[in-house]
Amino acid sequence: MQMISANCKNFSMLKVMLPFDLEFATTLFIYLPGLKVLSLRSAMVDKNALTIILKLMDGLEKLNLSHCRLIEVPRTPGPVALFREMDNSIIAKASHLKEFCYCQELSCSICLFEHTDENFLKWYAYDEGLWREDEITSLAF
Repeated sequence: MQMISANCKNFSMLKVMLPFDLEFATTLFIYLPGLKVLSLRSAMVDKNALTIILKLMDGLEKLNLSHCRLIEVPRTPGPVALFREMDNSIIAKASHLKEFCYCQELSCSICLFEHTDENFLKWYAYDEGLWREDEITSLAF
């Protein structure tokens, strides 16, 4: 992110399919504060990291959380909470965005298809080109 920040001054869109935790969110805020479009499609997303992005990144216009697993990592050692549906507090915090994509896992066939019982993302095992798709059209290949 530091290299992108230093060398790509007009960088405004990012798509990642990696776990999105507090360290990642902080790195985005520090190095890419002008980010306008972020897709975390099919990622494991820490609710606290997401809250940081929604509060601090004022220029963010579009966010894709489709097919994500939303988790809450406790501040002290303990079990991680897994949310099967999008948290209403996140929906409220994202209400200022021009575009906010998410799905409700219990009614989303892709979510049911791409997550195993162990809660590990397995999208790559089903469709080689699935990573190219995105609900935010400017990020779809």
